[in-house]
Amino acid sequence: MSATKQFHDELRGFAEEQQKKTRTLRSHPPPDEKWIDFTAAKPKPKARAAEPPAKLLPKVIAYDTETGKPLSSQETREEKKEAAVAVFVPWREWLASAVAKALDAVAADEAAITQVLRSIHCEGRVQEQDVDVLVGTASRNYVAVAAADLEANTLELPPCVPNAGKVHTASSHPHRVAIKVQPKGTCTEAAVGITKKSAAGAAVAINAAVAATYYVHPEYNLPLGRDEDEEDHEGSMMRTSLWKWRGDETLHPFWAVGRLSANELHKNNTASRSKHVFNMGLADKVFAVVTVGSVKGESVAMTTEVTVPIMTNTESVRRGDELIMEIAAKGEAGKRKAQSWKEDAQAKANAKAKPKATAKATSYLGVGSEV
Repeated sequence: MSATKQFHDELRGFAEEQQKKTRTLRSHPPPDEKWIDFTAAKPKPKARAAEPPAKLLPKVIAYDTETGKPLSSQETREEKKEAAVAVFVPWREWLASAVAKALDAVAADEAAITQVLRSIHCEGRVQEQDVDVLVGTASRNYVAVAAADLEANTLELPPCVPNAGKVHTASSHPHRVAIKVQPKGTCTEAAVGITKKSAAGAAVAINAAVAATYYVHPEYNLPLGRDEDEEDHEGSMMRTSLWKWRGDETLHPFWAVGRLSANELHKNNTASRSKHVFNMGLADKVFAVVTVGSVKGESVAMTTEVTVPIMTNTESVRRGDELIMEIAAKGEAGKRKAQSWKEDAQAKANAKAKPKATAKATSYLGVGSEV
């Protein structure tokens, strides 16, 4: 019937013609009359969307009053599951790729720096260095001085950060210390040219030929001071009895050494009528972090070279001399655009004649008789 539905009008016309001839209405043509043309193009049937299976409705379960057994049960339906297909995971190809080799490179570098600084902090016998740190009881300003007469290059003060232990992949801190790391081995050679983003978002290039640079920030935290007239249980004013220890102090003298630009040192000497000079500098020292072991009888040894700047006295110093290291002058916070070329030329001439003084560094401190 669905096939002849589209020929309903033709069928009615044919029946009317037959009625005129026979004076009778025929509802359908005789079987021997082939008036329907099935050779015409048939319309393509529309694709029927898959109907969701009918929902299973709950039924009331009837029970036999005598036996207590259920007389009916709920309807159930088994879902058709596709046959599971197993495929091989290409973990070997991934492990051999340069991307996989570089995945933990930044974390390994940071760990190597932390391990070197911790080794120096614990085993470097830094406490035997001839350096004293003095602090004003009222101002809490501290200054590092020589504890004895020292020849040049006698001190070796490391930039340890045992409290935070934080290593930065990028830094704009004015007193940051750059530490270089260069791993050795086939793992690093396979990762040449790979760039990876650190946790801070900075892009870090992994290259066997070029050492990566990281930074540590100043870390100096004094203990709490006690009252000046407070004595210990023996009645003697010991050096440690002046402080209340909290456990989060970090007192490496590296961070107590004054850091000034040439212009700042000149201003401070003029103001205090003193003759302080730059007598401290940084000298690179290479440390090796070595991993030794084997897996399946094959060596997994790796070596990482960590270059740490160690602070030393570049000049001979006398006992009580303040230790000061020269740093670059701070850039101007902002520059006003010159209104004319004459003002611009005059500003440049003034800058060459006398560099603009910057603010006094907080690490340069005067100590009076109160200490």
